[in-house]
Amino acid sequence: MDASSETRLMESTDGENQPMEMDISKVKAEIDEEIDTYYFESDHVALKGNADYHAMLRTIALLEAQRIQAISDLDRLYKCRDDALEDPIGFVDKLQRGEDLNLPKQQRIAELPMINWEKYTSTVDFTSLGIPKHLTRLKKQLVNGAENEQKPINANFQSFDGQSSLVRGRIKEEGKSATFNQLWSIEEQK
Repeated sequence: MDASSETRLMESTDGENQPMEMDISKVKAEIDEEIDTYYFESDHVALKGNADYHAMLRTIALLEAQRIQAISDLDRLYKCRDDALEDPIGFVDKLQRGEDLNLPKQQRIAELPMINWEKYTSTVDFTSLGIPKHLTRLKKQLVNGAENEQKPINANFQSFDGQSSLVRGRIKEEGKSATFNQLWSIEEQK
């Protein structure tokens, strides 16, 4: 069909067919988009439409495939090494003649997608909204603060003669330091 017959055909059709053709093209585009997007059936509904999530999933799937390829390439390299060690002169001859040694090709590692992580981290002060921010450790320190004060070092001692004592199940002699077998303080753990 030439261009003039196509335009005559378009002119002869009524206006109802044109919107139908546009709807079909939209549906085809949506189907193509769905085929291109990768997601798990168990994914949350909000993640299914997230472009960053799809880019990350696509990259993870690609990296996993590259990992599998790298493992098989490594096996092939070991086999080539063993063959070369069995017949080193033959290997060198093949190398000098430029024959294919059946070595794996270099992989181009997939690059990480550019994701604006600021969209996913919150800088909102929840206390101003009346919702307490998740401060489990701080809350524990505030509630149990007096109880968690550092106990005196001698509190865990059991003296059984004048020269040595039992500290948390271990015998401490006089030559040992005052902090022998003691738990670390909160400040020391930081």
